[in-house]
Amino acid sequence: MRLAPGETVGSYRLIRLIGQGGMGEVYEAEHTGLRKRMALKVFTADGAKADFLRKRFLAEGRILARLDHPRLVKVHDLGLDERRDMPYFAMDLVAGADGSPWTLERWRLERKPDESAIAAVYDDMRKGLEYLHAQGVVHRDIKLENVLIDSMGRAVLSDFGVSRIFDEGLRRDLSVTVTFAADKAPIMGSFGYLAPELKDGEPATPASDAYALGVLVFRLLTGVWYENDSAAMDLLAGFDERWTALLTQLLAEDPSKRLPLPVFVLRSPVVGRNLRARRNRLKTQIAIVLGLIAVVLGVCLYFGSRPRHYDFDEFFPPDEEVLQ
Repeated sequence: MRLAPGETVGSYRLIRLIGQGGMGEVYEAEHTGLRKRMALKVFTADGAKADFLRKRFLAEGRILARLDHPRLVKVHDLGLDERRDMPYFAMDLVAGADGSPWTLERWRLERKPDESAIAAVYDDMRKGLEYLHAQGVVHRDIKLENVLIDSMGRAVLSDFGVSRIFDEGLRRDLSVTVTFAADKAPIMGSFGYLAPELKDGEPATPASDAYALGVLVFRLLTGVWYENDSAAMDLLAGFDERWTALLTQLLAEDPSKRLPLPVFVLRSPVVGRNLRARRNRLKTQIAIVLGLIAVVLGVCLYFGSRPRHYDFDEFFPPDEEVLQ
């Protein structure tokens, strides 16, 4: 079901369609009471699997409502449009500097990011995933299209529609045991990002998210998909050598070798030169100040050490009567 701009869903007036997927559509919308712009995800699936997908849609909303991290999209409202029997949830509207949504794929193609920008995206994703995994959730569909770039250039992970809850307590709290409990989970995710163990029918884990993150970074750097062969890392020869170590870990065949996600910070040469220039200017300024202080102290010591000759007549004028 395609909705039109100007229609209302619950307390939200639709402005424009900004995304769509297997379970629903995402609109830029405005809360009619608060006058606040949000991203509104509405459930529009139908067919034989509609009931199953509806449960998963609601589970996605509940998962995101429980999470609170700047690198993950945040859900603020979950409701049902009774006229259409349509579930929806409202979340942060993550938009670029031009006001429109920027996926990481669009950012890659249009901005041609350098190594330092890619390293910043990796660091944002690392922080978001570390928090997510600590909450007992695996994203299970990390890809360029599911990462948004905000107006400050920071990466925000979105679309938790196929996420897997591996924490038993959280599964019970969210009442989605049937949806997420299978030990041999069906293969879910996007082609090209799947870790080797997922293809063998093993359940998704934080390590499989790490593998997908490695594929994402590899594609940002090289522009091609990662292929598990001996020549793949040769494509990194023209980049900073630390990328090879990072991606060798993230893309390891053995899941136990992928975690924890390593910290990786890379400064661009321009940033490095600017920092060095500022440091040199600061050193020069400090030297000048110290030099002036030394001159002032020297002058004070010089005049303070000179013997003074006092004219006692100035302080004790002669008594005229005595002198007469």
